[in-house]
Amino acid sequence: MLSSRRLAVVAVVLAAFVTTAIAGPAFAAPSTDAAAPSAAATALAATAASAAASSASGAQPPARSLPDGGRYTPLDTTRAWHGTVRAPGTAVELQTLAHLPADATAVVVNVEVEHPTQDGWIRVAPYESPAQGATQVFRAGQTVSGLTTVALRVNVGGMVDVTLSGGSATVYLDVAGSYGPTGSTYDPLPPARIAAPSVGTAPVRVPVAGRGGVPTDATAVALNVEVGSPTAAGYVRVTPAGRDAAVASQEFERGRTISNLVIVRLRDGAAQVKLSAGRATVYVDVVGAYRPGDDGSVFVPEDPVRVGTTTVGRTATPVQVTGIGDIPGAASAVAATVEVERTTADGYVRVTTPGTDAQVATQVFSAGGAQSNTVMPAVTGTDTARSIDVRVSAGTARVDVDVVGYFLDGSVGIGFGESVSSLGCVGSKLPASAATRHAAFVVVSADHGPGEPNPCLGAALDVASTAVGALGQPAVQFSLQAGHWFTSSAPDPAHPWPTSDTIPGGPTVTGSPYGSCHAIVDQACSYVLGYWHAVIAARQPGITDPGAHRWWLKVDTDGGWVVPWLGSTRELGRNRAYLEGETAYLESIGASVGVIGHTPGTVAQLIGTVPPESDLAQLPTSTIWQNALDLAAARRACTTVPPILGGPVEMLSFQGYDRSALVSCR
Repeated sequence: MLSSRRLAVVAVVLAAFVTTAIAGPAFAAPSTDAAAPSAAATALAATAASAAASSASGAQPPARSLPDGGRYTPLDTTRAWHGTVRAPGTAVELQTLAHLPADATAVVVNVEVEHPTQDGWIRVAPYESPAQGATQVFRAGQTVSGLTTVALRVNVGGMVDVTLSGGSATVYLDVAGSYGPTGSTYDPLPPARIAAPSVGTAPVRVPVAGRGGVPTDATAVALNVEVGSPTAAGYVRVTPAGRDAAVASQEFERGRTISNLVIVRLRDGAAQVKLSAGRATVYVDVVGAYRPGDDGSVFVPEDPVRVGTTTVGRTATPVQVTGIGDIPGAASAVAATVEVERTTADGYVRVTTPGTDAQVATQVFSAGGAQSNTVMPAVTGTDTARSIDVRVSAGTARVDVDVVGYFLDGSVGIGFGESVSSLGCVGSKLPASAATRHAAFVVVSADHGPGEPNPCLGAALDVASTAVGALGQPAVQFSLQAGHWFTSSAPDPAHPWPTSDTIPGGPTVTGSPYGSCHAIVDQACSYVLGYWHAVIAARQPGITDPGAHRWWLKVDTDGGWVVPWLGSTRELGRNRAYLEGETAYLESIGASVGVIGHTPGTVAQLIGTVPPESDLAQLPTSTIWQNALDLAAARRACTTVPPILGGPVEMLSFQGYDRSALVSCR
């Protein structure tokens, strides 16, 4: 049974750490016609000294582990670029033009389209990305704005694509801020109206901090700003109090009400609003706030992806926005563009967290018209799928929802699991690419090969110490590269072979279903060899209480196995006995055990058919799955891939185009 205890990764000083040594004289050569193995193979039983010197944090993994990066730095909105764009579009070096930090991961940009020559849409997205959806829609001749957030990719120098559906238009890109390693975290708030002043061409101060759930130390806020019944055509500016940036937040036509989301830096806890011409009632609805510290959520940008298209009416319709594409199911909030079209009556659309019904509009529309706006709501649901609610005030409308990124509040770390292997280990250091922190759960390679301790175990445990323990998985788990290295004719001279049931410096194996080991290449000694390898791995310095965790045995033809010649029954049996020995030791110390492999066929190629009385028969399995296009497809595969053995599929190792991850199937 799976132990309910979690890994306590304890920082140790080697002099203060007491462990049972597994080092000892090499086992003698087996009595076959094969050559004797080298005595130099005593290195098999040596533990890596660096594993004790490099250790992890002393406490259990926290219940909340906020991922690195994704913190917001607001700016006074500044025009970074403008130009004439002709379909299909152009590329803009936005990161350079806006003078954003080199480590910025995403940019918040207000996109204004002026005098388009035909009806259509505009999209601003990462350069050469497979983006879907639109940032804003427009009529021919209509000037309109739409806010979006765009990922900045290092490999393309922070360039973005500006795509136009047809014709041409003048386009303005105004930058309001950026996400990166430093700055403020985000709190989505229930939409609340905090002001509704009558505004003209003189600036009107709008106090924000301390209202509508906005904390008093907020650095910036997300506001839905609606211009109601303007007396003249013009534009509205929303800026920090006392500042008057020469850029527009949204354009409007005389008598036509319109909204736009703005993210504005606060100055002395306030913003200000002014019009370029005429007067209007400006409704200011707060939907989120940024503040210093780790109590909020961090942002992860994505290529824009259309997650839903549905027809909605006056009753709230749930739209799933997480657990789709590469958006983790347990995201805490999303940034999305919501477009309404084919409207049958004048009205407005509301987008809210399920179960709430804020009495404020997300966007106002006319019958037969189309309009977009950005939303940044909290989402609710399960760890595999969460939703928003969408409704209109009158008639019906078709609604398209395009997600451009998501927020994580630390409860699930980065939202999926990670494997930390010994690949690329140099000395006792892991490559930077192997050190993904704040995972929902982590599987650490406990060895560098069958029976060979992992010299980077300490560094791997340091990474694992930030794992949360979420999505139904324990925070830290271990894997062993299982591998039986003898055929019936040729032992590997670099590795020893057991001569009895007693492991040098370790326990004596009892209860083997194959009897006692007598230095013969048979199932009895294969069982002891597997037992021995598990002992070596579990007793490494830095692994405290190894029986408290799940241990995965990797069974694959790319490991240390010699594939049985023409399916030799004897060799299949010895391989199976080796795995049974590993399982026996780990279960004897209270650990739970599972098997990792590609398919039932590849595992059967190495160990044959597992009889029902074997300890392996009902072990849970983890499948290495390379056929999924994204995380969501991998999650769906949990219900379709066959189990490797008799137990359930509990995890998928997903290896996609630009991401590898562990997906929980629980």
